[in-house]
Parts: sequence; C-alpha cells; structure tokens
Amino acid sequence: MPAQLTIGALASSTIEVSPGGLSRVSNLVTCNLTTGGQAGFEAITQGSLTTYPLVVVTGSSAVDGNSFNGAFVANYVNSGQTEIQWLQDGPNDTGGGGTIFALPYFTDIPDSLLAGG
Repeated sequence: MPAQLTIGALASSTIEVSPGGLSRVSNLVTCNLTTGGQAGFEAITQGSLTTYPLVVVTGSSAVDGNSFNGAFVANYVNSGQTEIQWLQDGPNDTGGGGTIFALPYFTDIPDSLLAGG
C-alpha cells in the first residue's frame, strides 16, 4: 500500500496588537494570535516526524519600522495554537496587528505507521 497523506487546513487569525503581537530576537520571530485552537495552525506529528504550517503574515506593523510581513515555515506552535515561531532575518524589533494565514500543506504518513490486514 502506498504512503497516505494528511492535509493541514487553510486558516487565518488576527495577530495581537503592537508591541506584544510580534517580537523578533536574534532572527527568531514569536507571533501571538488573538484566537487559538484553529485547525490549520497545529503541528502534525506522525511517528518521529513533525510538520509545521506554512504561514503568511500581512498588514503587521513594527515599532522600529522593520517588516514582519512575508511567508515562512513555522518551527514551533504551542499546544493552544496561540503562539507560533519562525525564523526571519532582520534586526530585533517588536510589533503587531495584521493577519496571519496558515496555508494548506500535506504531510506523508509512513507505511510503517499504518495498520495492515
């Protein structure tokens, strides 16, 4: 039997207002969402493989004028899906507001995790 696929859902949320919504320190951005628990923002774990959502940030503002907007692969999502982190080159800054989207994505389920028979 070929490997199976699962899909992460399309989702959107509002980013908390500045300055607590977005923070970039040493190229690691932490984003705090106004609503949590939405399908699409969760990390999907299959065996030892964890897949994180692809996110797009639009309309955010930064205190020092350094943009947080763009498309990124998340590398952390907390269990309540209210905090997401990703890497983004840029100076340390804070900001907030705007919208974050989680794009649909696929992840493979290895055959070894599927029950046979």
